[in-house]
Order: sequence, then structure tokens, then C-alpha cells
Amino acid sequence: MMRILALSSFILLLAACGTSKRSQFTNTVESIITVNPEPIPCPDKPGWECLQIQQQGESDWEIFQGEITHFQFEPGFYYTLKVWKEEITDAPAGEPDWRYVLIEELEKTPATASPLLRLHDIWVVTEMNGEPLPIDRPRPQLELFPGEGRLAGNGSCNQLFGQMTADEYHIQFERVGATKMYCNGLMDQENTFLQLLNKVDTSEIRHLQLILFVEGDVAMVLQKVD
Repeated sequence: MMRILALSSFILLLAACGTSKRSQFTNTVESIITVNPEPIPCPDKPGWECLQIQQQGESDWEIFQGEITHFQFEPGFYYTLKVWKEEITDAPAGEPDWRYVLIEELEKTPATASPLLRLHDIWVVTEMNGEPLPIDRPRPQLELFPGEGRLAGNGSCNQLFGQMTADEYHIQFERVGATKMYCNGLMDQENTFLQLLNKVDTSEIRHLQLILFVEGDVAMVLQKVD
């Protein structure tokens, strides 16, 4: 049976005990990563399997030949992890320059889970048309019920309601209506949100973010809040 390198903290510890010099860690930063449900053979370590990880904001998977301390990997699940990323200043040749230490397991989702199940949540808009939204005032929020074909939420000022259809990649919002209140300083933001919502055609869930696209371009980024 092949061994998963990223789970081999015990073996790495034994190896470390056999040396007189401990690895030095600098430049520790907090990070969010996604772990792929399927490990793959390590390119430089025959007989070992490595985890595939994805950095927040990136679309490509990278092969990680190190360890994620305190993380228990189970194949067949996507994991979203909050970790400390620590640079190893004296890593031996061929070994990774970084290691990860688990802070919190944010999400564990079966690889076979329905895309509709992952959409069913509450999402707050953090970015529209490439611009971040200020956090010191109300932001648009959506609650999606893909199994029922409907949505609810708030456009920044007014309560929303409408219909939706979705599959693994495509999503459309239809017959979106709203209450008729006026909120000073929020109406431009709400109108932009509603205009984009009516044009959205595809979606992607990455880490804890829902990314909505219009003709291949990112229209909105929403953060899971529930």
C-alpha cells in the first residue's frame, strides 16, 4: 500500500530525532487551502503519495510533498483548511520549503456531493465587477435553495425573492423581485447587484467562496456566511 506523505508526521519526527539540527521556521503566515480528495504519486519519492492542494484565490492544484501537521486526511473528501504556512529556511535538497500546521478544518465535503447541495447556503457579496465592497455598510446577500428552485436575500436595502436553476457549472436567476424601500447611499450598489444577477450564467465554488460569472468573466464573489 502506498503511503501518504502528508500524513507521515510520525516518520518525519523520527527522522528529525536522528539529526542534530532542527529545521528553522520563519515567515509564518495564516492561509486558507483546499485539499483534493485524491492523493497522487509523489514525483520525487517513489512509493509515496502526495496531497494535492489549492491556494485560496488560485485555480491550479499543486503537489505538496510535505506534511500538514495535525491534519487527518481521508480520501474521497474535499477539505477547506485554515493553516499556518511556515517557511523552512534550512530544508534539505529536494524537500519542500514550506510546511503547514492545521489551525481549523473549515469544511469537509464528499467528492460525490451534489453541486446543488454545496450551493444551498447563505452567501454575502464581497466583490462586484472586480471591486471589493466596503464592509462598513450593508452588502448584498443571497440565500439559495437550488433544490426548490428559488432564492431569497437582500440587495443591500430591499428584500429579494426569485427563481433559480443550477447544475454543476451553470446557474441562472430569474424573475427576481424586491421590495420598494429607498436607502440613502445604497441604491447604486443594489441596482448594480441586481443587474449583474440577471446576467449570471455560470458559477464555481472555491474554498468558501461562490464565484459568479457572466460570459466567462467574474461578475461577483460571495463569501459563505452560514
